[in-house]
Amino acid sequence: MSKFNDKYRIESTRIKKYDYSQDGYYYLTICSKDRKFIFSKIVNEIVILNTLGKIVEDELKKSCEIRKEIFLEEYVIMPNHIHLIIRIQKNEEGKTTRRSSLQLIEQNNMFEINKKSVSSFVMGFKQAVTQNYRAKIDDPNYGVWQPRFFEHIIRSEKSLYNIRNYILNNPLNWNVDEYNTQL
Repeated sequence: MSKFNDKYRIESTRIKKYDYSQDGYYYLTICSKDRKFIFSKIVNEIVILNTLGKIVEDELKKSCEIRKEIFLEEYVIMPNHIHLIIRIQKNEEGKTTRRSSLQLIEQNNMFEINKKSVSSFVMGFKQAVTQNYRAKIDDPNYGVWQPRFFEHIIRSEKSLYNIRNYILNNPLNWNVDEYNTQL
């Protein structure tokens, strides 16, 4: 932890010079505020979405439709978090071809949010869900999300396969899930 304005803050877990807008697969976990069970419930190992969970699902799909370079590969909406795999792929006109090497960016060694990056996707998605739900419940202060999210750059087919299976099996393993705070 470091100090900013005499307050402790958690350092970013992002790779400082990695371009999170480059083509590739990314595994994300986004948690609800205070890890409250607000999106769904698990009944007989099946996810049952509530109103907020349905908004999350709708906005997730809309976010990928709006951002033509982002593809939703897999996801699950658990009671207090979501797991997803997104793929960023652009064509020659700003929409790219796949690259296998890391592309480093250096802007005074500071983290910047690129308009077509993982961070901008998550920020826009979280904002859309929050605004939509606040309007529905008529509470302009309701907090849906934790401030941060977990991300992992998927670098191999084997890793993609394993993470996809983890996501698909998450409801089956809810009774031993690290995010299940009711254990």
